[in-house]
Amino acid sequence: MPISAEKVKISKSHFYPQQNIDGSNYKYIFVFPWVTSDRTETMNANTPIVTELEEPVIKDPIGYNIATEKDNLENFGQTGEHAVYMDTLMYFPEHVWHQPISKYQYHLIPSPQTNTLRLISLDSAQPDKPVIEIFRRGVEYIQTLGRSPHREIAETMGFAQIEEACAKAAENQQNLSLLWFSPPGGQNTDYGTTGRTFMGFFDYQSGVLQIFNLIDSFDNTDRNLMWHHFSNVHQISDGRLLQSDVDFLSAPNIVLDSDLHAPDIIKLVDDWLGQKYQQKFILGKPAQQYDPNHQKALATLEPYLQPYIIEFIGLLKRNASRQELNEAFHGLTVLADKMFTQYIQNPEKPILLPVLDLDNLTKKYRYHAPVVFETSCPIFSANFDPNKPFAYLNAFVGPSDDFYCEVCGTKIKYGVGAKQCPTCHTPAVCV
Repeated sequence: MPISAEKVKISKSHFYPQQNIDGSNYKYIFVFPWVTSDRTETMNANTPIVTELEEPVIKDPIGYNIATEKDNLENFGQTGEHAVYMDTLMYFPEHVWHQPISKYQYHLIPSPQTNTLRLISLDSAQPDKPVIEIFRRGVEYIQTLGRSPHREIAETMGFAQIEEACAKAAENQQNLSLLWFSPPGGQNTDYGTTGRTFMGFFDYQSGVLQIFNLIDSFDNTDRNLMWHHFSNVHQISDGRLLQSDVDFLSAPNIVLDSDLHAPDIIKLVDDWLGQKYQQKFILGKPAQQYDPNHQKALATLEPYLQPYIIEFIGLLKRNASRQELNEAFHGLTVLADKMFTQYIQNPEKPILLPVLDLDNLTKKYRYHAPVVFETSCPIFSANFDPNKPFAYLNAFVGPSDDFYCEVCGTKIKYGVGAKQCPTCHTPAVCV
C-alpha cells in the first residue's frame, strides 16, 4: 500500500541535521521507519510527506549562569557588563574548544572596610569586592536549588586558605607557589568527568597571584602523588591520602618562600607524568596530542565572536525570555564550535561566517544538536616538535621573565646576556 501525503509532527529526536563547516547546505536526513497498517517502509527523498517541526526546548546552558549574568548587568553598571562579556567569551575556550590551559590573575589589596588583605579580580562584576564573596554566593546559589553545597563549601575553604597564605606572604615579603586539584564530582552530578589542576605563583612585590587552570584527566592516585611531590614528600602514609573531590578542594598545597613560578609548576607536573609513564607530556597530556594553535584560538577568534556577544548582552538587558536566551546562547556555542573547526584545519585562512547577526544565527542553529555536554574534555591535535620538547613552556612566561631552553628545559635567567643554555649549550631563545 503506498504512503499517502499527510501532515505529521516530527520532533528533534527524529532527524540529524547535516551541515558544511561554513553552515551552508543545511538539510535533514530522516532515519526512522514509517509504519503503515500492514508493513514498515523506510522514508526517503521521494516519500510524499509534509512535515511540521516541533519547536525545540533548549535547556539552560551547562556551566553558564544566565541569572547571574542578568544580575551583573542590572546591579553593577559598566563593570557588570565587562564581567558578562568576559564570562561569555571565556566560556568558549573552556567548554566548547576544550582549551587545555587558561590563565587568571588576582590582586591582593586592603579591604576598605577592615583593611584586611583580600584577593580581588579586575574582571569580575565587582572588582573592588573580595573574590571569596563570589565563592560564598556560589554556596548560597546551590542551596537555593535544594542541593547539598558540600563541594562549593570545600572550594570556598580552599580559596580562603590561599587568600590567607598570600596575605601572610605579603606581610613577610615572601613569594609563594601553590598546587590545587579540583577532581570531577562523583556519579550523578553535573560537574563533568574531567578535573582541573590549578598552578599558581604569588609575587609579594606586585601583589599579584597568577594562576593557570589546566584541564586534566588524572586519577586520585596521581593527584596524591603529585600533591606530595610538590612538597618534596616522598613517603606517603595512608592517613595522609586525599580521598574525594571535597578532600582535594579543601586542601590546596601551598609552599611559602618559593620561587617556583606557574610555568615551573607546569614543567614539574609534566616531568613527573613523563617519568611515571615513560613518555613526554605537555600540559598534562602525551606530547603527540599537543597543538600550539589550540592556545592561540581565542586571540584569533575573539574579533569574529565579539559582535554576537554584544548582541547577546543586549538580549540580557531587555529581559528576553529564558527560552530566547537559551536559544541564542545555544546558537553562539554552535557558531564558536564551527569557527574553531575552521581555524584548527587552516589557521591562516579567514573564518567564514554563516550569518551576520544573532537573530538569524539563533534561527539557523535552533535545531542543531548541542555541542556542550559537560564541563570539559581535553581534545587536541598532533603538532609537536620532538626537537624542541620544552618550547611550549615559553608561551607562559612574561616579556621580562626567566625563560626555558627549548631542548632540555633548563631555566635561563632573563637579562644576564646568556647566549646559550648552560646545560646543553643550545643557543638561548628568549620569546
